[in-house]
Amino acid sequence: MKGAPTGGPAAWLRERAIDARDRVALSLPDRELSWRALHAEAGGFAAGLAEAGVRSGDVVATLLGSADFACRVHALWRLGAIVL
Repeated sequence: MKGAPTGGPAAWLRERAIDARDRVALSLPDRELSWRALHAEAGGFAAGLAEAGVRSGDVVATLLGSADFACRVHALWRLGAIVL
């Protein structure tokens, strides 16, 4: 596996979605997500957050405890927001 590309975690996830497409990224008791699915769901969250006004540099808190947490964190990183 390659190191993190220039561009931070958002670029890293994009590369994983290309390189590892259908391999499992998250495995939880109730759900599995491939790298491609994680990237796609993070994109959906990012679009919703941007529509709600979240911008680069904003500090945003999120709750732990589900596959949605990973999607939310990657969405926030994609927007350049700071995860609290």
